[in-house]
Amino acid sequence: MKPESYIAKKFILSNKKSFFSLLSIIAICGIALGVAILISALSILSGFEKSIENKIINFNDHIKITSFDGRDIDSEDSSLSKFAEDQVLKSVTPFLSRNIIIRSQSRSEGVILIGKKNPESLLKGMLTTSKNSSDDVNKIYIGVKLADKLGIKLGDSVIIFGLKKNAFSDFSSPPVVDQLIVDGIYESGMYEYDDQVIYVDLNYSQKLFYAENKISGYDIRLTDISKIELFADNLRDGLQYPYYVRTVFQVYQNIFTWLELQKKPVPIVLGLIILVAAFNVIGSMLMVVMERIKEIGTLKTLGATKKSIRKIFMFQGFVISLLGIIIGNLIALTLTLIQNEYGLIKLPGEIYFLTQVPIELNLFLNTFVSIIAVILSLASAVVPSIIASKINIIKSLRFN
Repeated sequence: MKPESYIAKKFILSNKKSFFSLLSIIAICGIALGVAILISALSILSGFEKSIENKIINFNDHIKITSFDGRDIDSEDSSLSKFAEDQVLKSVTPFLSRNIIIRSQSRSEGVILIGKKNPESLLKGMLTTSKNSSDDVNKIYIGVKLADKLGIKLGDSVIIFGLKKNAFSDFSSPPVVDQLIVDGIYESGMYEYDDQVIYVDLNYSQKLFYAENKISGYDIRLTDISKIELFADNLRDGLQYPYYVRTVFQVYQNIFTWLELQKKPVPIVLGLIILVAAFNVIGSMLMVVMERIKEIGTLKTLGATKKSIRKIFMFQGFVISLLGIIIGNLIALTLTLIQNEYGLIKLPGEIYFLTQVPIELNLFLNTFVSIIAVILSLASAVVPSIIASKINIIKSLRFN
């Protein structure tokens, strides 16, 4: 072991009851908290963005085709057939959408009814279905929030009211009314859907609303989400009026714009955290230098050079920083595991589309922050080490 490393180790592991020991603890805790906060903040931001994006993209199809004026489209139109051979195209699903009123025994709500083929497959993985289901009844699938508001459970019946042929009702064209059985309750984690959207079979919805051979549009899913803009542009060029093509990023543009806005203050916040951590290291190491003035004088008397003194305190600063960074990583890892397992920090789903704060465990992010912290800590330890190397021998030996 080199003399500088040996002396620095003795300083750090000193058993003397001095202010230095407290300073080491304060410096380590300060660095640990700074690293933990930095990693947690970046992990929450990354997890928040990724969770919302995954929820939106996985629950919704990648491209939605409707009409410009909101009118129904002829389901027998073959305009999309020219794109059927495109390898990036995974599926094309027609749907029928209607604004309706749903009523239980205790309450009524205005919701959006969407008719799709095999809606239970769309909701797979998030759907709780009735065990006593029968194929002879009309089934409906509703969100968990809406079920709570209506006070209904699996197997209960509900009544829906809608407009025939999507036109205003009069004596000659009364509204459609039907009774359905709640065959499934889904929980997507997105408040917008869980509270406002219900699903039925496409064929049933077409018959109910007198919309045979009519649909509201198509939902398109791709094999590669990275090619969504290119494929959407091809659709816009190939489809004529009244088709209106939008990607999922355009349908939910306000959400994705909001996510981008979340990133704006990140450099400022990170800069402030780094600045506080740097001042903490500098202040702590300066106090260590003041505490070790007599030892510095003794070392110089024994022939230690300025370079050796600098190395001692640089090594000491490195060890303190390394301990703080390791502890900070452990704190951030513990918080991540606890939050992901128990979801202690909740969020209002109607605002954030999530019911709990998501934290992404990112090894690359943790390593990057740790490396930056080590570099900044070493840079911050340079000033105290230079000051220590320039202390006058006579004055240091007389220092009490």
